[in-house]
Amino acid sequence: MHNDARHFSGSDGQSTRPAVFVSRVIHANMAPRHKPGHYVLFEKDRPAQLGDDIFVLFVEGGSCIWRLDGTSDRELTVHSYNPERTETVPRQRISEYHPVMWSVKGIESVELGTYL
Repeated sequence: MHNDARHFSGSDGQSTRPAVFVSRVIHANMAPRHKPGHYVLFEKDRPAQLGDDIFVLFVEGGSCIWRLDGTSDRELTVHSYNPERTETVPRQRISEYHPVMWSVKGIESVELGTYL
């Protein structure tokens, strides 16, 4: 379930603190919505809402993408599509979580050049 948590950041214009991050999807737990090889964009300053797909960073390292189905002071209720299941995750395991804003298939090849 863990994803490659490399962070490519953009500036929020107000500070040097990264505001937007990109991560590559490695596992298929959210397929067909987010497939391995896709990239997801998430914004750290936007709060997640119920029903959002979320990017979760774990205290022990690693990350995962789930749909947010519920929150409480002690846990998050999350859902995956592959396999189809709902589970609870203790908040003490979660470092942070943010809503996924966008998902795109990875670029397989790029032709560089100038076209006039």
